[in-house]
Amino acid sequence: MMIMRSTKLDYINFEEVNTLLEGFNKTTGFVTAILDLEGNVLSKSGWRQICTEFHRINPETSMNCRISDTALANKLGKDEKYHFYECLNGLVDVAVPIVINGEHIANLFSGQFFFEGPDREFFKEQARMHGFNEHEYLKALDNVPIVSKEKVKDAMEFLLNMTQLISDITFKKLEQIELNEALRISEERSRGVLDSMLEGCQIIGFDWKYIYLNRTAEIHNRRPNKELIGRRYMDIWPGIEKTEVFKIIKNVLERRVPHHFENEFIFPEGNPGWFDLSIQPVPEGVFIQSVDRTERKIAENALRESEAKYRLISDNSDDWIYWIAPDRQIHYVSPACERVTGYSPEEFVNNRELNQEIIYGADQEIVQQHARISALDDTPHNLEYRIVKKDGAVRWISHSCSPIFSNNGEYLGRHSTNRNITERKLKEEQLYESEFRFSNLYENGSFGMVMVDREFRFKRANPAFAQSRGTLKLNSGT
Repeated sequence: MMIMRSTKLDYINFEEVNTLLEGFNKTTGFVTAILDLEGNVLSKSGWRQICTEFHRINPETSMNCRISDTALANKLGKDEKYHFYECLNGLVDVAVPIVINGEHIANLFSGQFFFEGPDREFFKEQARMHGFNEHEYLKALDNVPIVSKEKVKDAMEFLLNMTQLISDITFKKLEQIELNEALRISEERSRGVLDSMLEGCQIIGFDWKYIYLNRTAEIHNRRPNKELIGRRYMDIWPGIEKTEVFKIIKNVLERRVPHHFENEFIFPEGNPGWFDLSIQPVPEGVFIQSVDRTERKIAENALRESEAKYRLISDNSDDWIYWIAPDRQIHYVSPACERVTGYSPEEFVNNRELNQEIIYGADQEIVQQHARISALDDTPHNLEYRIVKKDGAVRWISHSCSPIFSNNGEYLGRHSTNRNITERKLKEEQLYESEFRFSNLYENGSFGMVMVDREFRFKRANPAFAQSRGTLKLNSGT
């Protein structure tokens, strides 16, 4: 970040600098001043009478001062730490550059003295040219000290250290400002990212006051952010101190150790909410990231209740019921399986191939064919086939299988109901055999038989009856 020259000068603490320069003046007698590169006086201490009451008041000599303070003062030699020069009004000055981060921004001056006795005729001419009172002007001239170069150089070493101190302090202050500005920009960028996040983001300070909440956190809290910012967490949620979430936040604030957990929260109106919370220590306090799991939890609870009802019904059903997950793992087997197959639910769970192994040999191909067809389009299928019980007995079952999907369309596996229909099948076989025997007797018997309706009209007659009547065909109603 670029800092303009005037801005850098603004960050020099001239109040403290003036105190140092005043002390230097009282101790050594050297007058000092700090001027910018355009000759504007920023600080001064103990200026000579000849300057304050004569040279800097008269327009022409004041212009000489400004030229001396800029053009002459800035002619610093390559290897010079400070620069001696004679100002245009005849006094000797020394300039020490003030450099901050490689940039020359001002000069510290000491001077208004002579290295040897002054040329009084020059100053008499000055008085005449500029209309000064000669007596008063020469009297002020006599108050200008004559100082040896060695003494001036000793004083300059102190002033050099002072300018270095000024430069270092100002540079560090500017550096901190740059860091703060970079941090501010970074925080604004981060806040912009946080504001657009789907997760809730909030910062709570060490004093438990809300510092920041994004829009999603506002939705999660079900209260506008303007009601939260600046207010204490426990004042917003009365009774929160007794909850586990408060203890965890307090622990993160004090021990600075992150924590992740799922929290059930009861809103003031009595409705529950479930949130996945990640709490991280940050310089301001704690950062809380929240993901709303309420809908998922409600769905899970509903599914759990549904499963409990399903299990209750299935556990008490005479049908053998099982649920196979998408990975072909058996999710559930009802107790009735042991009555139907002779195998326990645990045996089916431990051997997922048992469902296939107990199919009667002659029926295995038709069962596998139906299974392949239904698997292609996840359609239900119904089939009757035989199984071989654990004791070797053969039983007929009516098999019904359907796919299971969650509310959001996720495939959860297949549900099968198997009913023992052996008794029905035996009766069907007995009926078939009876019908077969009757049909054979009817057609081939030696005695005549005839079927009539309720009005005693002939419906059917066997060959023996037809022969006894002398006809081979009997029409209905004849």
